[in-house]
Amino acid sequence: FYSRGYGEFGINPAAITVADTTTEYSVVLDPSATQKVDKDTRIVFKTNIGDAEESALATGVVTKLLPGMKGFKFRADAVPSAAIPAGAIICVKGSTVPGTSKPLLPIGLDAWFPIVKGRDETETDWTSFIATTFCGEDRSTMVDRLAGAFYKPASASEKILDSLQNALLINRAMGGDADLIAMNLFDRAEAAKEIAVQNQYRSSTESKSARKVNVGFEDFSVSASTNIVDLIVDDIDCPRYKFYVLTKSSIAMLIWLAKQDQNKDDGVGTMEPGKPDINDVDDFAFGEGISKLNVNDYVTVTDNAKTWRGPAVLVTLGFVGALACFDPSANVVGYLPAAYGNEASMILGWTK
Repeated sequence: FYSRGYGEFGINPAAITVADTTTEYSVVLDPSATQKVDKDTRIVFKTNIGDAEESALATGVVTKLLPGMKGFKFRADAVPSAAIPAGAIICVKGSTVPGTSKPLLPIGLDAWFPIVKGRDETETDWTSFIATTFCGEDRSTMVDRLAGAFYKPASASEKILDSLQNALLINRAMGGDADLIAMNLFDRAEAAKEIAVQNQYRSSTESKSARKVNVGFEDFSVSASTNIVDLIVDDIDCPRYKFYVLTKSSIAMLIWLAKQDQNKDDGVGTMEPGKPDINDVDDFAFGEGISKLNVNDYVTVTDNAKTWRGPAVLVTLGFVGALACFDPSANVVGYLPAAYGNEASMILGWTK
């Protein structure tokens, strides 16, 4: 949902000199990045997210997850000609169309709302990236309208809540009606600490009086035009230090399902070619059966699945489709003050 479709999930924090193919080398990452891989996951290190896998810096296989989900160990498939540099992008191997630099996975928010080089017009990586046709459109002519608005914090000392509020103001100015702020759960926890320290809660203005919060010796109330706290959704899959102010009605997941006149294999094993359209099946006109023709095609439920959180019911979606944004200007992408000055080493999506 958040990627460009290349299976990218982390940034190598320190240079790794690979001497052989038997030693296990460690990569330290935060849990939100580590949870995207498991033992035996094949990985590839790239200079840029969109590089072809054939020109990768190195490839290997995950052999062990570090305690606390704070990274993993891997063995290299071959000894690379040079050390794997800090800042290399780590992707799941096999996520790029062989022999090309085209993504094999569905494109996500980082493709629709890129932040390459902080959208600096003096950076060639950014100007060449945004000038590349995307969905048939040259977005360099009107970046904020065609690639979403962008927010950069004023300094490393800026408060997280101020960053979110400023991004929300940009959204309103662009004509958006944001109803969701997506950010990493660890970043959301830092925002919660700010609220606790400030002892204030921003509340929507209603017909009732503003909500009141007891700060120990007196009542203190704060009202605002938008309750930014209530809009926040924390998601472990959202890259660290990046956030999105989204208008949900402008975004949809376009899914292709097999129909009666389409008998070719679509590549999804659980989806039967030739499945009839729901409108053509009279027996499914009542009850929940009318949805099963679609839902059963792409939803798989596994009981007692092994996950890093322990045994769980695992719901897997398997479909052919992509994320689509019908109005990019109604959305904002930004990054948090914690990454200010160290963007390239901390924010997934900073490189092209």
